[in-house]
Amino acid sequence: MNQWCDTFKIVNYFAIIIMSKRISDYEDITNAEALEVLRNILATYGPSPKLETSMEYLSKFSKTSSDNAKKLVKELEERFGLTKVTAIQLVNIMPQSIDEIKSIISSEKGEFKNEELEEILNILSKYSKVQG
Repeated sequence: MNQWCDTFKIVNYFAIIIMSKRISDYEDITNAEALEVLRNILATYGPSPKLETSMEYLSKFSKTSSDNAKKLVKELEERFGLTKVTAIQLVNIMPQSIDEIKSIISSEKGEFKNEELEEILNILSKYSKVQG
């Protein structure tokens, strides 16, 4: 499992524990969405050192807003047939090259044409906070 998935699972775990003391449901979300969830939890329940550490990490590595992240995941799933987990990883990492995209989508079924990979790169760069 990669660093981003592990971080999300930790954040998701803490969010659910604070609210219900047990895990009742699980959903894959982007770092940006997890950051929004943590902000809401901290606003509701007050400070928590562990959550604040996770929030710092997510603030540093979220590459777009929560709303844009949701739109991107949906668009990548619908336009390119990517799984939700792969789309989330693309949004979390915001690759800067076709080679980076290829390494992230290598687990997907089928092959992607260079035109499709370029289109994915263009879509991601449109929403990225970190350009260049």
